[in-house]
This record gives sequence, C-alpha cells and structure tokens, in this order.
Amino acid sequence: MNEIQGRIIVVGDNRMNRLKLSRGLENQGHRVWLAKNGLQALELLKEQVFDLILLDILMPKINGYQLLRKLKIDPRLREIPVIVISAIGEMSSIIRCIEMGAEDYLPKPFNRILLNARIGAVFEKKQLLDKERLYTKSMESELEIGHQIQSSFFPESLPRISGWEIATYYQTALKVSGAFYDAFQLGQNGRLGLVVADTCNKGVGAALTMAVFRSLIRIFSKARQFIDNSEELLIGIVSSINTYITTIHNRSKMHAMVFFCVLETKKNTLYYVNAGHKQPLVLSANGEVKKILEPTAPVIGHNQDLPITVDKVELKKNDTLIAYTQGVVDALNRNKVSLSGKTLMSHLKKPYPSALSLLKHIENKIDGQASAADKADGIIMLALRHKQSVENEKHEIKRLTALENISAFRGFIEQACFQMGLDEDITFDFKLVVDEACTNIITHGYRKADPGLITITFEKDKENAKLTIHDKGVSFKPENASEPDVESDWEKRQPGGLGLFIIKNMMDEVNYESKDKTGNYLLLTKYLH
Repeated sequence: MNEIQGRIIVVGDNRMNRLKLSRGLENQGHRVWLAKNGLQALELLKEQVFDLILLDILMPKINGYQLLRKLKIDPRLREIPVIVISAIGEMSSIIRCIEMGAEDYLPKPFNRILLNARIGAVFEKKQLLDKERLYTKSMESELEIGHQIQSSFFPESLPRISGWEIATYYQTALKVSGAFYDAFQLGQNGRLGLVVADTCNKGVGAALTMAVFRSLIRIFSKARQFIDNSEELLIGIVSSINTYITTIHNRSKMHAMVFFCVLETKKNTLYYVNAGHKQPLVLSANGEVKKILEPTAPVIGHNQDLPITVDKVELKKNDTLIAYTQGVVDALNRNKVSLSGKTLMSHLKKPYPSALSLLKHIENKIDGQASAADKADGIIMLALRHKQSVENEKHEIKRLTALENISAFRGFIEQACFQMGLDEDITFDFKLVVDEACTNIITHGYRKADPGLITITFEKDKENAKLTIHDKGVSFKPENASEPDVESDWEKRQPGGLGLFIIKNMMDEVNYESKDKTGNYLLLTKYLH
C-alpha cells in the first residue's frame, strides 16, 4: 500500500476504464470519485477538495483539454495535479496536455505497477509543495508581524510647527526593510529633530538593525534635549550611538547611514550630521539647488573612533530641505526606468507650492507598479519647507485618470488637511467629495483607452479652504442633472444625480466651469468660520 493516500477524481466517458481505475486505486487505500465527463468533474470540484485528477482526453461536452484549461485558470483549482489518460499512439495530445500544466500521463491499457508509481511520484511532489506553501505562508505571517512592529517605530503623526511644513513618504515592496525616518520635538525651545536613515543590509536583519538605531536616536536625544548648543547636542547623540553600537553590538556588524538634523525654528537654522547618507538637498522656491549637504561623518557603527563634524544651513522663506534614501533613485517604474540622480534633479528643479506637492510629484515618478525586486530597498523621502505664509497654504497632486488612483487622491486630501490644520470633520467632507467627483470624471469623462490627467489643487486662507479639480475629459452640465429622490427605497431609486447631491450638501460653494482650450474646473469651497 502507498505511504501517501489521497482523494482522487477519475474523469472519463468509458465506464469500464473508470471502474478498473477505481478498483485499483481503492486497493491502494485511496478514496475515489468518478465523473463521466468534465461537467460532472467540475460539480465535484465545487463541493469538495481533491488531491489528484486522472483525466481522459476524449470526452463529450467538455473534453480533457477544455477541462484542463478551466482548472489552470481557476486560482482555487490550479494547484491540483492532473495525470492525463491517453493511448500510446496519442503522444502529441499528451505533450499538449503537459504544456498546458498536466503533471504526468498514464498510457492505456493500464499497468498496475506503473499506475502506482506515477501516482506515488505525483503525491510525493504535492506533499513537498504543500509543505513549501505552508512554510511560505508561515514566513509571510511572520513578516507581516515584523512589518506591523516596524511600522510602530515610525511616528504616529508629524510634529506641527508654526511656519514650517514637514512631509514624508515611505514605501517598500518587501514587508520589512532597514530604511526609516523620524521627526520629534527636542525640548521646549522650538527645536525639532529630523532623521532619515538606512541600514547596510536588507530584509529581517535590516529591520532589526533599524529598530536598534531608531530606539537609540530617541533615547539619547531625550537624554540630551536640554543641551542648548545644537552642535554640541548632535555630536553627543551621534557619538553615543556609535559607541554603544561598536561596544555592545561589535560582532553583529551593525552599520547605518544616518542623516540627523536639528532645526532651530526661531533662528531658521538647520544643524546637521550626515553620517555616510545620500546627500540631502536644500532647494529654493523655484527649485534651484542652494546647497548639497555632503557627509560630515563616516557610517555609524563602522569604527569605534568616529570623527564627527556638524554643519549648518539657513532656511529662508520657501526654502525646502529634501532628504531621501538610495531606494528612491534605484527604484524602477513600470517602464523599467530608474529616476537616477540626474533624472531626479530634473524633477526637483521646478517650483512646487508645498513640500507635500513636491513629494507627491516624485512619488508619481517612482510609480507604484514596480516589482518587489525593483523596490527591495526601503524608499523614504522627507521634505521640510519654511512656509512663505502661516495663513495661506497650497498643495497640488496630478495623477492619471484611473480608478486605482482614487486612493492616492484620498491620501493626498488627508495629508493636506493635516498640514493646513483642518479638523477631522472637514477632512472627511473633502475626502468624500473628491472620491465622488474623481470617480465620476474617470468613469464618464474619459474612455478607458484614452486616459488623461486629473489635477487637484488645495488652498487655504484665513476664511476658506478651496479645492479645485481640473480635467480635460468630456464636460458635464450640472443644470441637466436631475435631483435624486433620497427619500425613496434605495433599490427603487432611479440612478444619477446622487454624487452631485452629496457634493453640494458637503460643501458651502460648488462651481463648475468648462473651457474649450483648458478643460473643466470644479471649484469646491468650505467656509472655516
């Protein structure tokens, strides 16, 4: 008797062949179900779980090829191994089935020893694959736990400092990585600590290293936050981290490339240590590079004696600091093109209304469709902008007219509302109307094969928050929209008009304008007082 017994379907239109196979399989300890054609087999597969299918090629209604094709395109059934039953002279048919995904074949007339050997080999292979899938699932579960733990190390929210804007972006195709950022206040005198860092390895080991470095930065920063001299503060924190790593974890070879800066908001001055990190940039209002923040120290954790120099830069009105990990320039978009240093610089050298707008533009260029291999490294960006005005703000995002970008629009609204200091109720209203408006634009304003762009501009002043949605699709005439019957039963209500009804009730002002040359503009206004 075979060591591995299983649940097997025998599919074929010849009753005697089905019975012969059934008797032989049952004698080997297997449980057997019979189907005289493909339709019966599919019905059985809907009801129960099977380990193997013995499939005759020539059958009425649904032949072996058709059934095999249906099995291999069904995610629930594609992993069930199939052994094809065929006469010796039908080798071309056997080859075709093997190419379609069949595991093996069994020639007619049946040989009991060969039958047992083929089924035993298939079951042993399936058992190994099942163990591999179980192990993979277990690893994925562990990685998901690791991802959740790692995510808890990122700040729950960014500090809100009057006159300054902080925006961040994080993405990794792997569940865990060694890249991280942090932002926290240092004492009560208006100082802000900002960190962008990356470890020198990948995967779970990198995440563990990241957790150690992030914790040490927070611990030593809190212990020294009352040191008034920012240069002395930075040297003390970085040297303490390096001493701890090289002393306690010297055998673990923990290294990290760290950009750590202290912003003195009252002096508009940024003090920084760049320990072997990718050079951050300071951009002017028009996108010109004012300063490249070169390394001022080696990688932390490499040597016990770490020479540290602190540099500083003044951030004037509308100046923006952008720091990012190597993963930003290494990531490939859907066309397998990386940003590279030169390409990234070309995107940075443009005026952006806010730090958030800048990161949203680069995020779009990175492209969310890259494969895991292309985004193995953590991709982190942090932008700090000295606002021109505390009372007036403006943020912008552009995306293709695709329904999968609706979540990007919602995320943008949430981040922009946070930057503007708008409350949760106003944030909810704007997210809902953007969802409704953009869904309608994408669904009705553009053909699927002819995508365009949606641009959302979000502004705030003392009195109002104003959001403009611009597209170049088919225009819409609000006056032609019928008023929906919101009192009737949902199932009986006539379709149409509900989206506009929601938008009008959520906003204080709604204006729509269509221009022949420039496109359509939906202006939504919310009064703040």
